[in-house]
Amino acid sequence: MPANKTAAAPAPAVDAGDPSGDRAPLGAHVSVAGGTWEAAARAGEIGATGAQIFTKQANRWIERAIAVDEADRYRDAMYQTHVRWSCAHDSYLINLASPDPVLRERSIESFRAELRRCHTLGLDALVSHPGNYMDDRASGLARNAEAIAMALELEPGDTRLLMELTAGQGTVLGSTFEEMARLLEAIPHSLRQRVGVCLDTAHVWAAGYDLVSDFDSVLAQFDDVLGLQQLGCLHLNDSKAKLGSHLDRHELIAEGTIGADPFRRIMTDERLALVPKIIETPKGDEAAATDGRMLRLLRNFATGALLLVCTFAQTAAGQATTGASPESVDAKRWSTSGEVGGILGSDWLVGRSNPTVRTSAGVFLGLNGQRRLVSGTSFGLAARFGAQALSLSENDVRWSGGTLTELDLLAAAAKPIGSTGSPLALEIAGGVAVVSGARAIAPFRDVARVAPLAEVGMALHRIGNTARSQRRAPMFVLRYGVVRLDASAVNASTTSGWVRRFSAGLRIAR
Repeated sequence: MPANKTAAAPAPAVDAGDPSGDRAPLGAHVSVAGGTWEAAARAGEIGATGAQIFTKQANRWIERAIAVDEADRYRDAMYQTHVRWSCAHDSYLINLASPDPVLRERSIESFRAELRRCHTLGLDALVSHPGNYMDDRASGLARNAEAIAMALELEPGDTRLLMELTAGQGTVLGSTFEEMARLLEAIPHSLRQRVGVCLDTAHVWAAGYDLVSDFDSVLAQFDDVLGLQQLGCLHLNDSKAKLGSHLDRHELIAEGTIGADPFRRIMTDERLALVPKIIETPKGDEAAATDGRMLRLLRNFATGALLLVCTFAQTAAGQATTGASPESVDAKRWSTSGEVGGILGSDWLVGRSNPTVRTSAGVFLGLNGQRRLVSGTSFGLAARFGAQALSLSENDVRWSGGTLTELDLLAAAAKPIGSTGSPLALEIAGGVAVVSGARAIAPFRDVARVAPLAEVGMALHRIGNTARSQRRAPMFVLRYGVVRLDASAVNASTTSGWVRRFSAGLRIAR
């Protein structure tokens, strides 16, 4: 799509999030009912920055040509929207791998017509499924590549052909990265720069690529076999089908067997940041409202990860819970989590009299119980054991070698910052030290009784939603706490004061 627009694009008619923040084109397959130019209004209604269309009726062999005035009208209408990248999906009837000479010839002619329409409209890409081999897989793959090469030779233009990875049902080709690589390699080198790959999340999931628990490995395998530079488009669809089922059944994002977490990963992975992304999810009775809700969800995933250390969240395993939508993840459910972390030895307040107690680096282990409300707010209890190094200084003399230990009982509340599904939360905790003490340091007699403490912290965590069983959900926590320490020395002098400390930890929920 041309970059210059004749006027500022209007705001979306439905709440689809802010399209101005899209790093890559993001949109939906939209209808061309009433004329190809009508797709612009539907894309504008949902604030799409990318769009996919059919250039003809997908389930009929009847071909048509795009007149110059229709193409101009289409482009002029798209200029008035946020759309900056658009593609078409070819007819479902086309089978370039067919051993039937009549069907194959008809498929080639239809495929050439698809390319011509895309070139006339000025579309960026044409998405096409590899065919069904019907007889022998290797022969079908060769026929498919030969037909693609023939059509590209006869129909020159700027539209890039993107071959879509499939679910692998029946005799369909292209359900593995290796087979798609063989298909592309069979296309003459002189034409290969005009061809790339479209990855559909529902298809690769059904083909057996585990995006939920092995996301990074799947992406690494794609890069090794095909190369990320070949990835021209992502079709973002959840699935009604199970992993490895080879069934192509699309579902609303975060409401199928894939769940929210892989889509959050896709929207925050720097390797995929500039790849156009199109949804083909069910539209229900109100297409614009449903598509808008899906795009808003994806945009929230993208913007939420910019708040803090998103790369930490990307490398951790995703949380999985049951439920119908991300807004209700873990609502009204108790969950437990373990916690491990470090106490950072910096910027401590000292006691008001000699001897002066100083604390430095330490570690802590904890067990938390948390109940989450629909609003995203949560409350709970935590028991935490900590061990921290102590030292003593008096009249410029310093002793070290002490260890403060404490067992704390805390009450905590957390509130998401931003939207309910935001990965960033503010936590406030307070409680008492149930047991505390320290290994003596001469000249201490009684060391380090720990008074009630209070903490405030920031937590970055994963929010997922799948129909699969629960998985571990890492949460990175950074806290600022205040603790009161009391100690007495052998000469009966005492010291006490409020000590401030910073800590960082990792919480793993079940």
